Amino acid sequence: MRRQCLAGSVTAEARLFPLAQFMADVYAAALLLEQARWEERAGYGTRKALVARLYAEEHLVERGPLRGIDRAAEALDHFDELVGGAFAG
Repeated sequence: MRRQCLAGSVTAEARLFPLAQFMADVYAAALLLEQARWEERAGYGTRKALVARLYAEEHLVERGPLRGIDRAAEALDHFDELVGGAFAG
């Protein structure tokens, strides 16, 4: 009986792991959105909003059977804007 109980708890933890990963992704996206809102209001532009949108598309949007390779490469379209603010202090 004890062995079955331990096996059940391991299975339960294994099933919760993807949920914990998803919750971390949602939290990270929320922080990026909060930062984007602050930067836009402070007059720093909309670069962080672009970063937040790209992050959400990569981590939160359900991928199709091609796992996202069929989507447009928006990050490449905005490469200069993304790189230009990456190392700004």
